[in-house]
Amino acid sequence: MSFDLYVIHMKDGEPGQADRQPVLDVFDCCGTVERHGGGFYDAFFDDGSHVQFSASGLETDEDFNICVFHLRNFTFPIMRFVYEVAVAGDMMIANGQGHGTEESPSTIIVNEGQRQHLWSDAGVVRLVTSPVELAQALVGDVSAWQGYRDQVVGDNEKDE
Repeated sequence: MSFDLYVIHMKDGEPGQADRQPVLDVFDCCGTVERHGGGFYDAFFDDGSHVQFSASGLETDEDFNICVFHLRNFTFPIMRFVYEVAVAGDMMIANGQGHGTEESPSTIIVNEGQRQHLWSDAGVVRLVTSPVELAQALVGDVSAWQGYRDQVVGDNEKDE
């Protein structure tokens, strides 16, 4: 059970081709990334946390416009990694658990220029300019998800 974030490059209201190399460069600065093939990855960080993610087309000739992060824990290194990928790929962040409010955003951008490329009914859009601000934007939704997760799977399975 994970808290999922969709990091998408948007162009004129539709997913558009993202620049691969800057995203791949993030792999070298933010942790150790294991490649599993087929666009599936695990990123491991010095604090012991890790995140699984998929990025179809990132290392192939296929279209590359989205990374999906499957968070099972919520740490600063994970938030930094997600934020740096979003910045590198000029990608916005869709929070599927969000409620479309400033306190619980469904749509998060990492630079003001992204606003013009969002779909027409994006609703409340929150700008974040650092990993700390990203964590602040998500903390309420993550806390609610953690409570639900713990109720469903029990405390001893929460970080698996």
